[in-house]
Amino acid sequence: MLRADMHREMASTTLPHATFFDLAIPKHGGFEIAEQLLRADLPRFELFAMSGYCDREMQERCAKVGFDRFLAKPIDVEALRSLVCDLKAGMQLKIVE
Repeated sequence: MLRADMHREMASTTLPHATFFDLAIPKHGGFEIAEQLLRADLPRFELFAMSGYCDREMQERCAKVGFDRFLAKPIDVEALRSLVCDLKAGMQLKIVE
């Protein structure tokens, strides 16, 4: 399990296109890590929250923190595949521009 500072270091060296965070990971939840990454001086990337708690309050909190999308667990494999394809298509468009 990575600590919050390790996520920040990893993101600064690998420059991800997207990150997926389980909101209930031990010690540093996905909210705290996302907030730290968004405050860091990093190129913008997509942040996806994952949680089994799927009520409107949780989704609104995710949007307020800065997550781009909320994925309810258990994750639908086809929906995830579609999301990754959309991300890949977006990356290709950015490269062409």
